[in-house]
Amino acid sequence: RRGSLNPEQIAYDGLISRQGFELPHQHYVYCTCLSQTVQIAVAGLIFGNFIISAAEAQLLLDEDHPGTVIFLIFEWFFNLAFTVELFANMYGNFFVLFWKSAWNWFDFVIVTISWLSMLFENLPGISVLRLFRAFRVFRLFKRVAALRVLIEGVLSSLPGVANAFVVLGLIMSIWAIMGVEFFADLSEDEFGNFSLASITLFQILTMDSWGGVAREMMKQTSVWMAVYFVVYVFINSVMMVNVVVAILLDKFTAAMNAERDAQSNAPPQVPKNEKLRVARALRLYERINPTPEEEKDPVPTFRPRRNAVHAPVAGVRQLTRAEKRRVVALGLSPRTGPADGAAA
Repeated sequence: RRGSLNPEQIAYDGLISRQGFELPHQHYVYCTCLSQTVQIAVAGLIFGNFIISAAEAQLLLDEDHPGTVIFLIFEWFFNLAFTVELFANMYGNFFVLFWKSAWNWFDFVIVTISWLSMLFENLPGISVLRLFRAFRVFRLFKRVAALRVLIEGVLSSLPGVANAFVVLGLIMSIWAIMGVEFFADLSEDEFGNFSLASITLFQILTMDSWGGVAREMMKQTSVWMAVYFVVYVFINSVMMVNVVVAILLDKFTAAMNAERDAQSNAPPQVPKNEKLRVARALRLYERINPTPEEEKDPVPTFRPRRNAVHAPVAGVRQLTRAEKRRVVALGLSPRTGPADGAAA
């Protein structure tokens, strides 16, 4: 059991206590998957797979080229490595804890699609499935904490900017309808219908050569048509885009602060020399209840509750007062079980 206790390990102990059973060596597999060595190794595999995929897309070798076999070997290697990592993660988090994570769902879908694209080459839509292999690099966000917090902060801020996006889209649609009425006969490529006009206005929204489009329409109509383009640029490109950015930044900052507060309120980590005994105490915290006589004893003895069903674990019975304080510091009470607010 490597590393120090963290909130994920405490959540695991709470899950095992609730479901009432544990698979053989499950806790060891769980802690091994969370270890820094394994996380770095998996991140290296993901990055290496990304480099190989980029090289394959750059070279575009024919099917009869000898180098195609090398890329195929790499594909089998990465698929097998990611499958082993996925099953180890499923075993360590068996069962509910694995499926409660959206990142684990993403891993499962990507690995499944990778095998389907390799084993069933005649499957309808297989070319579309192969495109999903490029998304393997997104699994890197799960392993790198800074990237994971960044992505989760952006995703959590998206609902807050939905209203601003709706207003921006409505303004674009209104100007697209007017553009079709003004310029449909003059420029079918830019304003021939609503869809083409919307794409042109999106181009103007991004300030991509919008002056050329405006000047061409003004030459064919009137100089007063500049009002159409200038007002649209001022409202959508200047005002609404900055409103979207401001709301997105505000929501993202709030999400980052919430994540930082959650990490600051997490239970403290336990030094490695105390980890094993404290972990065993945590796994039995719902089943231990010292008597008043034992609390007065300099070396308290933790006894299981009457009729409690548990497997005896060596090393749990004798805990010093310092170790007992450590358990309490983790949000647990040796008398009543988990303290208020210390749920997993």
